[in-house]
Amino acid sequence: MQNFYHRRKAKGLEVPHILGLSASPVMRSSALSLPKIEETLDAICRTPSKHRAELRLQVKLPVLLQVHYDSTRSTSESPGLKAIQSLGQAFGDMKFTDDPYYLRLSKDNREKSQRALANIKLNHKTWSRDQIKSFYIIAQRILEELGSGAAHWYISYVIAKFLKLASNRDKNLGSWDVHSEEKLYVARVLKQVKLERHTTDDILPVTDKVAKLIEVLLTEKSSFSGIIFVKVCTINMLTSTKRDI
Repeated sequence: MQNFYHRRKAKGLEVPHILGLSASPVMRSSALSLPKIEETLDAICRTPSKHRAELRLQVKLPVLLQVHYDSTRSTSESPGLKAIQSLGQAFGDMKFTDDPYYLRLSKDNREKSQRALANIKLNHKTWSRDQIKSFYIIAQRILEELGSGAAHWYISYVIAKFLKLASNRDKNLGSWDVHSEEKLYVARVLKQVKLERHTTDDILPVTDKVAKLIEVLLTEKSSFSGIIFVKVCTINMLTSTKRDI
């Protein structure tokens, strides 16, 4: 809206009319939320008033149900926890002096490259290290929120996908530039992660939060349907930013 609609309207150009239908246009309790969405959409929010009583008879009002769960339930000796520990060990063993970007900068005597090299020596921050760190943090969050099974699946999936794509690029390109070398370096780190094998019949632990959610769903009638809002955790380890070397 900000990039196209409002700019076109400010120039006096044609813009589309907007009709939005929603039962809950505002997710926050702030009184400023509604005017903000009206300003963004260049629209006016309206709700039925004349036939409100009749409308309520046709609408099933939501019921607020509080479900308490134990957020401290242990997941020790689980494959997901062991995989995260192995991933953390691989991350901790990474040395910035082995990083392809560091090695390339150390051979470049240009002032800009030497400044970048000094920064790496100071904070050990490289693209390769950032990718493994982000992967590790996301895996920990999944373990805490969903449990061992989800964490183990996520780690296995990301590693398998990355190694496959990295292998295909290696075969297709033949020679690697520094960015490709970084991906190969990340692949070597990921190969150090130890993953336990399990079958689809294995019952992997979930957090008490997920267990309570499943209990609620199972106690409802067969005609029940629900919407679960989730935050997708992704990591794109095959895209590196362009840098001057």
